[in-house]
Amino acid sequence: MEDKDVSVEVRDDLLILHGDKRAEREGKDERATTLPSAATAASCAASACRLPPDADAGRAHASFTRGVLTVTVPKTAEAHARVKKIDVKSF
Repeated sequence: MEDKDVSVEVRDDLLILHGDKRAEREGKDERATTLPSAATAASCAASACRLPPDADAGRAHASFTRGVLTVTVPKTAEAHARVKKIDVKSF
């Protein structure tokens, strides 16, 4: 698949991935002497996952490199602000 065959979207709190690849090949059937032949191959993949409540879908981005799709959905600023470091003490 190539990047043009892949779609990534967010609907409400769902991240939806879809890939659809079609390939056509034309040639002459070696068994028939006068009729050309055409072959079509297709593959499809789809997946969806629920995003956590602190996901910032507006800043999401995706990349497709060497057949690997990477989707990044950062946390909201409020989610980062809620993180509290806890000191560890030894006795």
